[in-house]
This record gives sequence, C-alpha cells and structure tokens, in this order.
Amino acid sequence: GPGGRRHDRAPVRVRPATTRRLGILALAGFVATGCTARPKGPGAMRVVAGNGTEGFADGMGAAARFRKPIRLAALGEDSVVVADIFNHAIREVRLDGRVRTILGGPDRKGYRDGEAEDAQIASPHGVGVSPVGVIAVAEASNHTIRLLTPGGSSGGATRYTVSTLAGAAGQEGEADGPAAEARFRSPHAALFDRDSSLVVPDIGNARVRRAREGRVETVAGAEKGTFTYPMDVALAPD
Repeated sequence: GPGGRRHDRAPVRVRPATTRRLGILALAGFVATGCTARPKGPGAMRVVAGNGTEGFADGMGAAARFRKPIRLAALGEDSVVVADIFNHAIREVRLDGRVRTILGGPDRKGYRDGEAEDAQIASPHGVGVSPVGVIAVAEASNHTIRLLTPGGSSGGATRYTVSTLAGAAGQEGEADGPAAEARFRSPHAALFDRDSSLVVPDIGNARVRRAREGRVETVAGAEKGTFTYPMDVALAPD
C-alpha cells in the first residue's frame, strides 16, 4: 500500500486498487485485474456492461447500471463476478454483456445469511473465486468475510447459499483465532491461495490475514509500520 513495504512472510504483494468508471471493461479471454479485465491476446478493451451512468439495473450491455464496481474476479470461462459497493450487491457480468445480481441490492443493505435471494450484504469491497466456484466476499461495513456456495441452478443461472466464513457482523477488531471469534476492520479484498486458504487485506488493521481450516491468522503486518492501507492482493508467480 502507499508508503508500505513487503513483509518477508507475506505470500502476496499489496497494491492500491482503483476504480476506472461506472462500467465493466472486458474482452474475450479476459483475466481480472483490479476493476478492469484484460485480454490474454492483443486487442483493444471495450466496455461490455454499463455506460458511465450510476444506478442499479440488470440487463444487457449499456442498459445495466452499477454504483462503484470496485473489484472483480473470473467466474468460469465467460463471466466475472463484481463487488458493486454502493449497491451493496454482488453482480455477475458475462462476456456478451449480460448482467445479473447474485446477491443484494440497494434496498437490501444489511446482514443476513441464507439463500442468496434472501440474504443481505453491506459494502462488499472485494471478491475471490475458488477452483470449485465458491465466491468469497470481503465485506467492509460488516467487517466480515462471507462465502457464496453454489448449489443447483434456476433458469440456467447458478444459485448460491450465503454464509459467514469469519468475523462477526458489526464487530470490528483485530483478533486472530477461531473464525467466529476473529475480528476484522474493513476487509477490502479476498483471494484464494493455491492451498485453498483465503488471503484478505485488512485495511483498517493494516494487516494481511489468512483464513484456513476454521481459523484466522495474521501473515503480514503484525509489526507496526509494515503496511499502510493494504487494499488488494495478488498471487506471485511460482
């Protein structure tokens, strides 16, 4: 983060995240990086969803609306999942421009686990997707890490069940330990490591945390001054 340095034990680099515009950029064969999606091969980027006007609407291409879509992650071969902060929603954007809301909405800000159609979330700031399609969400306002687990489909769309992986809604802090007793302070991103553990930059505590096998630990930033505002994480090359 700004003014920070890499800690010897850190499994990832910390870098600032940026929001480009109120639209999602994508091309065929895209790989998620920050709030853009870049092609694996040559070619210019194009906007596939949103038109720069804020709002909340599912639909095709320019008809869709977002309010600060800040981070995204690849969800299969032809779509990305997006954290839409001010709409308090998790959205899916397909390569053809079709947008659907998986969880939440501007009138559903809050905290509730259960089926995604009924669950609530508040200010999701980052998403990560596991190899089996589980979506992890860093939820800044509730200071929790949520999971969206796929199970079945309806109308061709995957359905999800929402649960809390770590932290407690509305209870900020910096405690490590059993996941339900661990505390975060505005977690900002989520990334599944190669060992299936979840790495989370905890911006309010200036630490990088890891959730693994029902426990949360600090992997970098325990020494004061190691980081300042760690907002994002990425896997280093092998």
